[in-house]
Amino acid sequence: MSTEQYDIFISYHFETGRKIAEALEIGLRNMARPWYRLSALNVYRDRSSMGANPALNSSLQAAIEKSRFFLLLLSPAALTSSWVCDEVTYWFSLERKDRLIIAVIEGEPIRYSASPENRVVTPSDLAAQLALAFKMEPKWVDLRSWPAWSPLDLKHADFSQAVAEIASPVHGLSPEELKGLSRARRRHFRILTASIGALVLALAWWGYNAQRTAAARHLAMDARKILMHAQDLQRDISASKIEEAAELIQKSLGMRQNQDTQDLAEQLAPLLPQQRFHHGSPVVAAEVTSDGRLLAVGGADGTVSIWNWQDESELMRFQYGNRIRQLAWNREGDTLAIRDDACALRIWQRETGKHYEIASPLQRPTRNESEAALSRFDEAITKAMQSGSDPPIELRMLPDQTLRPQNYVNCAASDPRSIQKMAWSPRLAAPLLALMDRDGILRLWDARSETFILEQDSRNGQVSNSLNLEGSWIRSYAWSPDGTYFAVGTQNGSVLIFSTQPSHEVTHISHDGPVLMMSWSADGEWLASAAPSRKVKFWRRSTLALQSIARGAPQRSGTVELSWHPAKSMIAIRRYSGTVLVVDARSGRMIFMPSTDAGRIMDDIFLMQWAPAGRFFATASSAGSIDGSLASTDKTVVDVWTDRGTRVRRWLFDERVSALAWGQYNEGLLLAIGTVSGQLRVIDHDTELDVTEVQYSGRVEKMLWNTQSQVLGVVTQHHSLFSPKLERPKQRFFRWDRQKKQHWAAAHNDEGYDMFFHPQNNTFVTSGVDGIIRVWGRGIPLAERLSNPKRLKDQYY
Repeated sequence: MSTEQYDIFISYHFETGRKIAEALEIGLRNMARPWYRLSALNVYRDRSSMGANPALNSSLQAAIEKSRFFLLLLSPAALTSSWVCDEVTYWFSLERKDRLIIAVIEGEPIRYSASPENRVVTPSDLAAQLALAFKMEPKWVDLRSWPAWSPLDLKHADFSQAVAEIASPVHGLSPEELKGLSRARRRHFRILTASIGALVLALAWWGYNAQRTAAARHLAMDARKILMHAQDLQRDISASKIEEAAELIQKSLGMRQNQDTQDLAEQLAPLLPQQRFHHGSPVVAAEVTSDGRLLAVGGADGTVSIWNWQDESELMRFQYGNRIRQLAWNREGDTLAIRDDACALRIWQRETGKHYEIASPLQRPTRNESEAALSRFDEAITKAMQSGSDPPIELRMLPDQTLRPQNYVNCAASDPRSIQKMAWSPRLAAPLLALMDRDGILRLWDARSETFILEQDSRNGQVSNSLNLEGSWIRSYAWSPDGTYFAVGTQNGSVLIFSTQPSHEVTHISHDGPVLMMSWSADGEWLASAAPSRKVKFWRRSTLALQSIARGAPQRSGTVELSWHPAKSMIAIRRYSGTVLVVDARSGRMIFMPSTDAGRIMDDIFLMQWAPAGRFFATASSAGSIDGSLASTDKTVVDVWTDRGTRVRRWLFDERVSALAWGQYNEGLLLAIGTVSGQLRVIDHDTELDVTEVQYSGRVEKMLWNTQSQVLGVVTQHHSLFSPKLERPKQRFFRWDRQKKQHWAAAHNDEGYDMFFHPQNNTFVTSGVDGIIRVWGRGIPLAERLSNPKRLKDQYY
C-alpha cells in the first residue's frame, strides 16, 4: 500500500465531471505554490493517481484515509453514482464531516434537513446522506457556470476565485489571503526564473566569450608566427602566407577586439598589397601609361591584358600565343606597342580598338602566296560576319592596301624575329615608334596617320619608307628628350641622327668600332656616342655637327658607361680600365679624374652616379685602387666628389658594393649603398650618419627611389638553399619607407620579375612569376582596409 499523504481527495462522476476535475487538480496544485516545490497541494484524483489495481475498493479507501480534505464535485449524475456514494460514505465513516468541501458543478445544491437523528438512511441514498450530514446549511462552491469559462485555468478570474475558495480551508487562509499569497509567490518565481535565466545567459556568454577569446588568441598566435617570419628580411616568405596571416587576423578581430590583435594588424598592413591585378600567367612585362590610368601586362603564354588602374577592372585581353618580350605605351597613353617571340610587332589603339601587325617588308610574297592568303582572309571574314564576332587577331594580311582589312595592318616578314628593338618618342605632339630590325633597317611609324614616315635611304639617297643602315646590326639607339631626333649606332661604327621634322635630315658620325652606347644630355643639346675604342664623340644639335672628341689612354680604354650631368654639359665616362673621366662636351677636355690624395689615378671604379642636382658625384671602387695592394681587392671604397673633382666623403666597406642610388628630400641628400652580401645602408650625405642599415638574404642587385625619395625599392638576388650553384638567382623585392624608417618585403608566391614606381602617385609596383601585379602602399590599417576597400585607391605616397 502506498505511503503517500494527500491534502485533498477529489470525488466526481467521470462522464460529467472529468474535465472540471482535471482543471481543479491542476489549479489546486499550482495556487500559492512555492518555487521550490512541484505542487502546493498533494491532490488525489482517481483515473490519474490510481494504478491498475484489482483491489479497487481497498485502493480508494487507503487514499481516502490518507487525505486531509474531501472535495465532492456535486451533480445529478454524481448523486446516482455508486462510486461517488461509496467514497462519500467511507469518508463519513472516518468522522471527518467537517472537512467535506462541496463544489456544485451541475444541478441544485443539497439543502439542510432537520430530520431526527434516528432516521434510517440507506448507503446508496447519497442525497439523503448529505442532507442529514450537517447540523446547519453547509458551505458550498458554485461551479455551475464552468463550461463558459475559458481558459479553464488560474488565468481566468472566476475559476481562480473558485479554486481559492476550495483551497482556502486546506491552506488555513481566507480566499483573498490565498490569492494574494499566490500572486506573491508567482512574482517571486518569475523573479527567480529571470535571475536564473540571466545567470545562465551570463555564464553561457562568459563561456562563449572565453571560447572565442581562446580561439582569437590562437589565431593571433598563428598570425604572429607568420608575421615574425615575414618581417625577417633574410627569410623568404610567399604572398599566400601573408594573406593567410591577414585572414587569421581578420577572424581574430571578428571574434575578439583587443589591442594586441589590432597592433598585429597594424604591423601586417604594410605587408599586404594595396592593389592586385591578376593577369594569370607569369608576368614578363608590365607598363603604365604616363597619366597612370592604364596598366598593360604581358604574360609568358602570350596574353596581354589591359587594366583600369583606379578600379582594378580588366578592360581587354589579347591572346597572341607567343611569349611577350616588350610592352611600350606612347606618351599620350592611347597606343600600345607589343613585341613577342614569334611575330615582329603588334600595335593596339585604345580609342578605335584597331590592331596593327607590323614586320619588315624585306620580301614580298609570291602571287600564289598572295592568292592563298587572300582566300584564307575571305573565309575568316565570312565566318566572323556570320557569327557576329570580330576577325581573329592572329589573321595575317599582305602589305597590299587594297587587301588590308579596316582593323588590321600587316607587313609580311622574311624573318619572324626581324624586329629586335622598339622605342616610342617622348614627344606628345608626334607619337612616333622607332622599329629596328636585325638586318639594319630603321623605320619610324606614326601612330596618328598609321603610316611609316618617309626617310632617306643612305645607300642611294632615294626617298623610301625605311632607312637602310647597309645591313649593319643596330647596337644602340636613343631618342632626344623632346622627341625631335632619333639616333642609332651600328655594328660597323656608324652613328645616324635622324630628324623627325619634315626635312628628315640625317647626320652621320663615324667610329672605328661598334657603337655600343649613346646618351643624350638632359636638355637635349648634346649626344654622346661611344665605341670600344678610346674616343667618345659629342654631336651638338644647335650646330647639327660634331662638336668635340674626348680621348683617353690607349690601353684598355674602351667605354663601358656614360652618365650626363643633370644640368650641365658635363659627362662622366667610365672606361674598361676602371678609370673615370669627367669631360666638358663643349671642348672634349677633361675636367677631372678621381684620384687618391697622393695623386694616383683610381683605376678600379666599377660604379658611378650623379646626385639629383648634379652637385655631387659618387663612385665605388676597389680599396686596392687606393693603396695599390692586392690584399684589399675585396674591400670597396665609396667616394663622393664635387663637380670640380674635390673629394668630400668616403666610406669603406669590407665587401664589394653592388648598387648605388641617390635620393633627395627637401634640401638634403641620401645615398643608398647595397653590397653583394645583401647589406643595405642609407646614409645622410650632410651628416654622414646612417639613416638605416639592414641585412638582406642575397645580393642587392638594384635600387630605385620614387620621385619624392620617400620610398626606396630594392631588388635582391639569392640562390636556393639546396642547390645554390645549379639554380639561377631568385629575385625578391623590398621597400624602405624613409618617414617610418621601416623595411618591408614585397612578397610574391614565386620569383619576382620587375619593379617600378607609378608615374603619378609614386606607389611601389612589382610583378612576379605568379601572374600578379602587386601595388604596395604606405600601410593602411587592416581593419580599415577590410571595412572600406575603395579608400585604398586614394592613399598614395
